[in-house]
Amino acid sequence: MRLLIISSRFPYPLEKGDKLRLYYQIKELSKHFEIVLLSLSDRLVSEEEKSVLKPYCKSIHVYQLTWPSILFNIIKGYSKGLPAQIAYFFDQKVKKQIDKLLEEEKPDHIYCQLIRASEYVKAQTTPKTLDFMDCFSLNSHKRAMHSNFWTKWFWRIESKRLKKYESLIYPLFDHHTIISTVDAQALALKTDQSLTTISNGIADRFFEKSEKFRDIDILFLGNLSYYSNVKAVEFFINEITPILMEKNKSLHIVIAGAHPSRKIKRWIGHHSPISLMADVPDTKEIYQRTKVFIAPITLGTGQQNKVLEAIASGCEVVCSAEVSTGLQPIAAHLSIARNSSEYAQIVIQKGNKYDQNNEIRIKAIERVRQSFNWEINTMDLVNLIKNQKK
Repeated sequence: MRLLIISSRFPYPLEKGDKLRLYYQIKELSKHFEIVLLSLSDRLVSEEEKSVLKPYCKSIHVYQLTWPSILFNIIKGYSKGLPAQIAYFFDQKVKKQIDKLLEEEKPDHIYCQLIRASEYVKAQTTPKTLDFMDCFSLNSHKRAMHSNFWTKWFWRIESKRLKKYESLIYPLFDHHTIISTVDAQALALKTDQSLTTISNGIADRFFEKSEKFRDIDILFLGNLSYYSNVKAVEFFINEITPILMEKNKSLHIVIAGAHPSRKIKRWIGHHSPISLMADVPDTKEIYQRTKVFIAPITLGTGQQNKVLEAIASGCEVVCSAEVSTGLQPIAAHLSIARNSSEYAQIVIQKGNKYDQNNEIRIKAIERVRQSFNWEINTMDLVNLIKNQKK
């Protein structure tokens, strides 16, 4: 059975979010289907990156989007009522190439990852599955609530357009998946429209035991250019860290991740107790050096894989209620804080009792291993595709 997969970004395993999700899904799907991968990209994808996926794919096709064409597409699509995030990735010239490839490949099923790529295949009569993954309209709504005066209006409009688009694109696909029940409930769908929840998993390597000395007391890790992470870091540095320093001036605090913004560099520069680890090659090693992982994220939706990786690596986790809602199977193993004082209090407590809580962490690790397994969770997607109905 030939499965054609189309995504809005190339699924390289060293990336996070939707790209990481699709990479591991492709690995598992390739055990059951012949994979043809179509990927849009707004950056150059190297042959080395492609080589990582070649063992799992019959063929790989990358469609490069140039910045002049992206700008033109946004203006054109936005004027026609499309959300900016959809218009960004939709190019008529690329669509013609994809239509031609579809005619040549004649896939038995199409798996479209994210609504950002759905414009390319929505009219195809081949059985199709759409992975919403997150509720994009909810993300944009949250962004509008926390944006400044100059960008608030844009995110309000974007949220409304995405909400409308999510409801209109649904009936054009045969099957629909999403990452969590929270995101499913946020979509503006009709009562008779269903979604299959397919959770993420985490790589086995994060479960490997380590004898590393845990010299990092508190860690925040994530892509440091994502808006939701930037806002979380701002709150952590400006609101939580001063309270922590009052309680213990010798704490080793680290903020780590790819592409740190200028704002984050400036904030950290003004707070000497905090160290910045940018673009680390292997996040596992940092987790294994950490006692307490903090995730004060309030703007994102979906599942925070970094929380799962932290628990699997033996960290205590303190997070927001918003983070915990996407991780219901392990919610009992997360410490939830509502304000800066609670974060500081719980972080200090967890750090002081780190050695005493070893048995509790072992149970948390096993729960993550059982609930967030790529092979098991992707089987739900395999069955959905195999049992396709028009």
